[in-house]
Amino acid sequence: DDIAIYGYSKTAAQILSDYNSVSFPILYFPFEDNVSGDGKIIIDASGNENNGTTHWGANASGMDCTIVGKMGGGCLFDGTGDFIDLGNSTNFHIQDTMTITGWFKTSASGVRQMIMQKGDALIGYEWVIEVDVNNKLSAHFNPGNSGSTVYAKVSSQTVIDGAWHHFAAVYYVNPASEDIALYLDGQEETVVIVDQRATRNYGTN
Repeated sequence: DDIAIYGYSKTAAQILSDYNSVSFPILYFPFEDNVSGDGKIIIDASGNENNGTTHWGANASGMDCTIVGKMGGGCLFDGTGDFIDLGNSTNFHIQDTMTITGWFKTSASGVRQMIMQKGDALIGYEWVIEVDVNNKLSAHFNPGNSGSTVYAKVSSQTVIDGAWHHFAAVYYVNPASEDIALYLDGQEETVVIVDQRATRNYGTN
């Protein structure tokens, strides 16, 4: 429910404010489109026309954006290939800093659950926010569209309790100050699980 991308870094105070309200970035999905199935348009309410298209995966079912979310509408992904495609817009290639926020809930255990990503399993990922196989919120960035993770942080607690959780990931990809500030329910998470910044950088293989 409610995914947003900002073309700048947000402070901890701003992220805490997002936890309690809504602001308008370069991409904003309120998920109030009331559509379900494959090939449906999800409107970007920011006014920047970064609209998405639903895909329901190999089982040809699911992808239900008619449900009630944390605030207004929401989308239910069945875990079998459902996703919303934003294409390959340069808007989502991090130039210096970028902030991604939203709400999610899940009770699925022990499986990788992508929340937001640029790239895919075939060409590789530039950046990812997910619930990982250890049932924790994780954010990481990679060297362009190939190669292994450069830097990653993970939450200290699991998030598969079926309750709504707010997330925010602030990406800093300037080679002189690469970092991720990861927040779960307004609290910063500081556990680093991968760090190859000494030898590799975002956008450089």
